[in-house]
Amino acid sequence: MTPFFLDINESVYVFDGKSLMLHSDLCDSCREPQASGTGTCSWCRIDHSHREEAKDRNTFRMLAHYGILDDYLAGVRDIHRKRP
Repeated sequence: MTPFFLDINESVYVFDGKSLMLHSDLCDSCREPQASGTGTCSWCRIDHSHREEAKDRNTFRMLAHYGILDDYLAGVRDIHRKRP
């Protein structure tokens, strides 16, 4: 992902290390700058299956599923309270 800027006319500019340069290869959906010819950015290509996989791999959800999330978070809070 490249930081980018929009002007008042919504033209997209990227910093090339020396100056802001007009960038015309944009995501078809959100207008984020893209490498030439990619069409849609990685964010806009995220679909339901990607969301489900991320949900299934989320550690907090796993801990909650087994009923130990509250104990885990209490332990983390205890560690932080004991720090100098």
